[in-house]
Amino acid sequence: MPTTSYPKYISQPPDDHPYWRNNHTKFERIRSIVKYDGSYDNHPLRTWSNACVELDDYYHIDWQEDGDTDLAQMVLDICEAARKGVLRPLYWEYIDGPSEYVLKARDAVNCVYANLRGHFEDLNSCSACTSNHAYEPLVSVTGNRILSYNIAIQPEDYGQIASFNYYVNHYRNPWISPNPVIAFNPWNVKITYLRRIRIDILQFFRQLIDYMFTTEFRDWVDSPRGAGDMRHYFYHHCPFYRFLDHHTPLMFQGFSRDCLHTEFNTQSWTRRSPTPPRNPLLTAEEDEYLHHIGSYLENQDHQRLANSLRHLREVSFFLSSHVRSLFNNGYLDPDYIFDGHNNRRAIVWSSEDDAAL
Repeated sequence: MPTTSYPKYISQPPDDHPYWRNNHTKFERIRSIVKYDGSYDNHPLRTWSNACVELDDYYHIDWQEDGDTDLAQMVLDICEAARKGVLRPLYWEYIDGPSEYVLKARDAVNCVYANLRGHFEDLNSCSACTSNHAYEPLVSVTGNRILSYNIAIQPEDYGQIASFNYYVNHYRNPWISPNPVIAFNPWNVKITYLRRIRIDILQFFRQLIDYMFTTEFRDWVDSPRGAGDMRHYFYHHCPFYRFLDHHTPLMFQGFSRDCLHTEFNTQSWTRRSPTPPRNPLLTAEEDEYLHHIGSYLENQDHQRLANSLRHLREVSFFLSSHVRSLFNNGYLDPDYIFDGHNNRRAIVWSSEDDAAL
């Protein structure tokens, strides 16, 4: 019987490839929805306990692996950048626009700035960073590169600074938004700084996910030692990857199945809304992932790394609610994070542009 052979590497799939036939647009992805019914029901995350572990034993004070320090250093840099991202009233002195919106932005900045006056020295340190790294301080070899972006930029200069081109060309322009909440957001003058911090957070998640890809972690989740809600999370809700059960057909698990958690004490199919993360530059899915990974690391005696993850969940910003507004509306993530329907992707594993930052 004659057979057709194809080169090992070709630029396009063969003509008869099922997903590349003329009618390939008719293919539909099969999805299933199931209403959650079980003992552990904290998704979206409702457990807000996020206390760091007290390092009262020398074994726990030590770092367990080199990967721990690499990840912890990223959290230190992100925390320092958040503390030093201070807005000043003078940034809004000469911005044109409807007076009601400009004054509202200026007043918001002035109110917080006035309360911080006299306490700026306190922003040079963080109690959580100090306690977690007191016995073995971490210092980045290259320094905190995020801080070089801590520069206020007026609307007329937006896109005019060459070193910031990436943070303009690959993002939406807030100054031209028809929504005044965005167009006159107090953080617009330092929006490139927030974008740089968010890029570091994305890189942190890439490294953390790679760090957690071990058979030991999978075995622990499946064992009685793993909390029941954690196992459910990694099989049904993790936005980055999901474990599969060989006893269940593929079409009824993984990303093909949507596990619906409804509002408490109701019989309706109203999907439960997650509580917003404390860190305004985290999605609810990222926050929940840190919660579960932190619990696992604490159990494995990686106490300091567990504390670093919990610290990242607590990082706050000057006018955090305004930071969250920009983030939720898609102005702080690069364009490749969004699909054709403007949905935010959970993660992009690599980006040539990011690698050069």
